[in-house]
Amino acid sequence: MLVCVYLPCDTGDQDCLEAYIYTCCKINSIYDDTDVVHAIVVGDFNCKIGTRFYDVLSRCVESSKLELTDIKRLSNVCTFFSDDGLRSSWIDHFLGSPVVDGLVHSIDIPPQFISSVLITNLCWLLLKA
Repeated sequence: MLVCVYLPCDTGDQDCLEAYIYTCCKINSIYDDTDVVHAIVVGDFNCKIGTRFYDVLSRCVESSKLELTDIKRLSNVCTFFSDDGLRSSWIDHFLGSPVVDGLVHSIDIPPQFISSVLITNLCWLLLKA
């Protein structure tokens, strides 16, 4: 199963947090309520390590038995750059079921894919199995 996601942004209020939690629960239910053995959930999760949204994502991943495939293989990367080039963050992620995660040996973000449009459209993943 392949699921492409675009989760709510953190605008700092309780409503966006509740929307984020709700969306993570929907991801869990898609995976849990089917007979799917192998899953990939990839997309713009709008969360970076150390934020309240990342805590929600971590709990979602834990409860669904998925793996944070990209976070286990990358560090200090950016998947979003503002148009003016002044802001960047790591908000796009790749989650995989344990078998899928085990097949991925490395992930790279090639320089030619560094732009807000390409990264947002998930062209940044170069998986090496």
